[in-house]
Amino acid sequence: AMREKGFISYDPDIDLGVVADELPADIHERMEAAGFHLQRRNYIREPYQVVEETYIYRNLHLDIFFCIEEGDDWYIVTALPHETKEWKEANATDGFPTIRGYIPKTDFERIDFLGIRVWVPVKAHEWLCALYSDSYMTPIKNWNRKDYITRIVDAPDRAYRQYFD
Repeated sequence: AMREKGFISYDPDIDLGVVADELPADIHERMEAAGFHLQRRNYIREPYQVVEETYIYRNLHLDIFFCIEEGDDWYIVTALPHETKEWKEANATDGFPTIRGYIPKTDFERIDFLGIRVWVPVKAHEWLCALYSDSYMTPIKNWNRKDYITRIVDAPDRAYRQYFD
């Protein structure tokens, strides 16, 4: 939205960040009523914390990342492929390694995105720099966090997956 003023042609899904502590208790019911089907959930076991959910609407994949508060920041957790195991074995044993992307706490404002009013962080530039470096305005198809200075760090958490029918 910020760079392309539209969808990224080579990105097959939509990523959405939400403040975990501010979600309504009936979010799943609201998503289902809007036609979205919960497909997958990534979570941390101890203590139990949902970090990402994937919803399907027709052919659209919507990945929701839960922003978790820590000091003056929020962070999002992304599960990586297991070091050596296929996903079912990893899920049944030690889970998946994770990274955390730290983003500054901020208020939100509404902007126009393709004719729809959507909420974005007031500190959108700071968020995007924290996650993608100051190169975020340059389309880089095979972008790799290890090549740039970001606020993404390896995390001690292990993530697990739950699939829904």
